[in-house]
Amino acid sequence: MCADFKLRTRYVYIAVFLAAAMAYANAFAGVFQFDDYNVIVHNDAVHSWAVWWNDFGHGIRPLLKLSYLLNWLSGFGEIGFHVVNLCIHAVTAMLVYQLSRLFLQQAGKQGDSHDAIALAAALLFAVHPVHTEAVTYISGRSSSLMALLYLSALLAHAGLHRQGKARLAQPITLLLFLLAVAVKESAATLPLALLLWDKSTGVGWREAMRRQWGIWLAWCGLCIWFLAQPGYASMLLTSASMHAQGFWGREQLAGMAYLIGQYLWPLSLNIDPDFGHSDTLTFLLVGLGALLPVAWFLRRELPVLAFSLLWLFVHLVVLHLFFPRLDIANERQLYLADWPLCLLLATGLWHLPQRRVAVAAITVLLVLLAGMTLSRNTVYRSEVALWEDTVLKSPHKARVHNNLGVAYLLAGRTDEAKAEFATALSIEPGYEKARDNLLRMNGDRVGQQE
Repeated sequence: MCADFKLRTRYVYIAVFLAAAMAYANAFAGVFQFDDYNVIVHNDAVHSWAVWWNDFGHGIRPLLKLSYLLNWLSGFGEIGFHVVNLCIHAVTAMLVYQLSRLFLQQAGKQGDSHDAIALAAALLFAVHPVHTEAVTYISGRSSSLMALLYLSALLAHAGLHRQGKARLAQPITLLLFLLAVAVKESAATLPLALLLWDKSTGVGWREAMRRQWGIWLAWCGLCIWFLAQPGYASMLLTSASMHAQGFWGREQLAGMAYLIGQYLWPLSLNIDPDFGHSDTLTFLLVGLGALLPVAWFLRRELPVLAFSLLWLFVHLVVLHLFFPRLDIANERQLYLADWPLCLLLATGLWHLPQRRVAVAAITVLLVLLAGMTLSRNTVYRSEVALWEDTVLKSPHKARVHNNLGVAYLLAGRTDEAKAEFATALSIEPGYEKARDNLLRMNGDRVGQQE
């Protein structure tokens, strides 16, 4: 039986990898974009071993920088970065399969359908277009690589305890936790995720804390370390100021609801959305929030629904609660947050009246989502294409017009660049970057994106 399971898992992994590879087959044409220049192209810490080592222990995200450094030194250019991003995404989708299967076994009531539902969830995750910002956009790796290590830690915790290897569970989970934080600091939510998993699968509070005490101790140590960093202390003060000014409110709520909407209806993906103060979005999120107590009490009867809603709460609301964002909503924030939604969707489709109808519905949905992903990948083929697409979707946002102007300027399309800078100033008369870029054009200097 063990051999049969390993063989079956091997075929599942092949299917998941092929699905991801087909959905992102045209992503290799993508070039460096936007933040890629700050974190990769113009960042000496990812160009030299000596500079990276000197930066180690002083800057943040050393493991992420190491991955960029290895890519940079490989000499394969953008293609090399895209290959690594695709592999990270494919392995993360395989983790979604294992976690979905394990969750259904521990808390679900799906009988012999665990493998099929888990495979459907992994395939949905692999091809969903909302993940293009974390996969096709090169510096989106911060989200995808962190998620890979984060979900690996969760799987180690859940899987090793289930196998009776409790002594190995905590040290391995702790190591993976620290590696995830070394990629992106938002991995600090992992202790809450472990607690959510244990409570959703019937583990008592005392047993859950016995399993996790080392993780929480490390979390406290990390908090102290981050607070000692001048940049993070400043960020927390800024966050507190935003709370005091009421910044965390309708904008943040609308941002979270917007992201959920992008998962459910990914027809207008946007690297720089401008959703304003939408009461509809706010009411949607408040409605979802009202379901949380219901989800908690129904976690035994409707475990997948409850876990999905509570996971979203931890990975969207909690982060926004403590760290209000100036860029309120980026689709790559969903990369870690939405895998239980894939499981919930797969579970719902699998329970359509007839099995043949269920398989057909899942297949059609996968094809549609993969097609949308292939289409979205083409936007990353050039900076002009990316920002032209963004201007169409956020026409009233000054920064978007400024960035398109810079892309036009770099492409030698000066008249169009001037028009975009002028449009940015007409939207926001005090926008200094757009004004400076117009002045720079007169001096034949390259403009500034924001």
